[in-house]
Amino acid sequence: MKRIAHRWLVRSLFIIAIPSLRALQVCAQEPHIITASDSESVGARAAHIIEQTGGSSFDPEEVFEYLDGLSVDAQSGLSVGARLAGGIQERHADPEMTWSKALAMQRMPVVRSFDSTTRYSIRSRGSSAISAHEQSGFQSGEYLGSPDDISNRVRIRSGAVEVALLQRKKAWEPQFLDRFDGFAELRNPIPISGAVSVERFVAGDYALAFGNGLLFGGGAGSSRTLLAAAAAEQRAFGLRGTLSSDPNRALRGAAGEIAIGPAGSPMIHVLLFASNRQIDARVMSDTIQTIYTSSYHRTQSELALKNTALLRVSGVRASIASSDTGRLYMVAGLTGFDARYDHPYDGTPSAPFMGRVMDAVGGDVLAVGRTWSTHLEAAMISNDTSRSFLAAASGLFQPSPNAAVSFLYHHIPYGIASPFGEVSGETAQSLSNSDGFYAGLELALIPKRLRLSAYADIQSVILPVSDVFGRRKSDVQCAGFLSSPGAGFDASIAVRQVAGSAVGNAAASSSVARLATIASSATHIRVDAGYAATASLTIKCRYERVGVITSGSSSESGSLVLTRVGLHPSWMSDHPRQRQVTLDLSAARFATDSYASAIYLYEPGTPGSGAVVLLDGTGYRASVRSTARIIGGLSVSVVAGGTLYDVPRTLGSGLTARTGRTAGDVTVQVDLSL
Repeated sequence: MKRIAHRWLVRSLFIIAIPSLRALQVCAQEPHIITASDSESVGARAAHIIEQTGGSSFDPEEVFEYLDGLSVDAQSGLSVGARLAGGIQERHADPEMTWSKALAMQRMPVVRSFDSTTRYSIRSRGSSAISAHEQSGFQSGEYLGSPDDISNRVRIRSGAVEVALLQRKKAWEPQFLDRFDGFAELRNPIPISGAVSVERFVAGDYALAFGNGLLFGGGAGSSRTLLAAAAAEQRAFGLRGTLSSDPNRALRGAAGEIAIGPAGSPMIHVLLFASNRQIDARVMSDTIQTIYTSSYHRTQSELALKNTALLRVSGVRASIASSDTGRLYMVAGLTGFDARYDHPYDGTPSAPFMGRVMDAVGGDVLAVGRTWSTHLEAAMISNDTSRSFLAAASGLFQPSPNAAVSFLYHHIPYGIASPFGEVSGETAQSLSNSDGFYAGLELALIPKRLRLSAYADIQSVILPVSDVFGRRKSDVQCAGFLSSPGAGFDASIAVRQVAGSAVGNAAASSSVARLATIASSATHIRVDAGYAATASLTIKCRYERVGVITSGSSSESGSLVLTRVGLHPSWMSDHPRQRQVTLDLSAARFATDSYASAIYLYEPGTPGSGAVVLLDGTGYRASVRSTARIIGGLSVSVVAGGTLYDVPRTLGSGLTARTGRTAGDVTVQVDLSL
């Protein structure tokens, strides 16, 4: 009976709430080139990063986790750049902040104060897929749990300490505490004696990021569409607590940083870290065959892979930094770590690893001036059987507030790469065996009215490892933004082309092989227009088209027409903590020839969440999103979204496969801030 009531509620919400998307602000806003907008909400900032024509390499879940961790108050939208006592490294952790901008902010006279207020944040979220019980895994009896995806988060913050805990159970998993992450972090320096102080300490789950991300990287970068030049800079935030469950992004143990030196003079920083984390893996004959960074525990076979391997990591970083209030800021650092698996690990052909132990050492240098920055990094990684030398360099030059250029180069040869490395949202392991060059440009043709943002990203394989060699990939985009703030109108157009080519063996007949060029090219065009009719009503429209051409001269295309309406009425606006309701609606029509010409659509979810929906075939997509502030810091959010295909088809794959015309889900979330 309970299950019938649950399914009835889900279906009713879906029918009543004609679906939609929240109005994205990627093209609606007209920020100055390379600036941080502290007034934007976490959701809008996440959309800036994730929303990109043709899809983005950033994981929405990881982006929101990072932004929520940076924000002073996840509901207020204030970023780390707003902290009066934050240093240049902490300010640059803001994805829309450049090194030179952070240095300029550090030199501004501010009144530094210690905020002793303790803030409490509780978030509970539950979601369920429509027609979940029609999935193959349920029909065959393999699923062990309920179809609900449930998470609960508690965050306690004061000026000195932060404590955060996250529980999550994914759909069909039987254990309520299947994933449990958390940390306790010291946020304010504690003097020990004289010029020595403990800058930061984290116990539990934590993340590291240094240099350009070759050994340790992560976080979220600037939007390539909106801020193409700023996107070349990597987030070298140092140490922070994290609620990520990805073992490549989160270490589990303890880490602490000590600073030596008087204020206003060069400082020596020493960071020690240790981790002991269980990971999901397939272990056969006492050998790790596969490591799973994102896995489900829905069936007996999936549960058999849970926490079957152990990775121990210990390391140290020493750096020296000049004062961050001068005209020139410089940092030089050395990082080393030792990683050990409890079983021998047999890697993949693209990222070979044989043995138990991985050792790495690297150095990086950062220099920041008033209008420029440059970041250099080199590293050496070795295991039981091989050794690799990696390098990366980035730079940005902003001669005026209306122009900026940048570059990013990485060299990651064939062989082992750090499992914790990340460059521009892509793991170092996925970039193994490649040379890559990125160039970005931002130009305001008419300040605050008309601006351009363009980039080119080219990667090539260094060493052939199969019968396909000479691989090359290019990703080029140019975007223009037109804004008329007084009239409430804005528009943008983005054109992106992603192409790849390789030379390999192709069978000319049953007994003859010949060399052939294997190539493909995809062109994405997106046009957005928005109008703010009133302070409470916004209307946005989008047209997107993709064309794909392969080496066999075959071509296909896809298109999307989308309309969004945002209704944000408020009562008693002079008392912002009183009741307030927001409503965002969206409806779209899409048509693609196949999966190859699919449209990637980013949909914001409840506060602190979002997803990228892949649309292929022909049909309609719609969603509705509403948040109501009940009283004080209590708010309730509901999101319902679904897709209606023109003809029945196979939806999902593997255990989630089913046949039908409709797909969607409903999410309910409760937030309480004290």
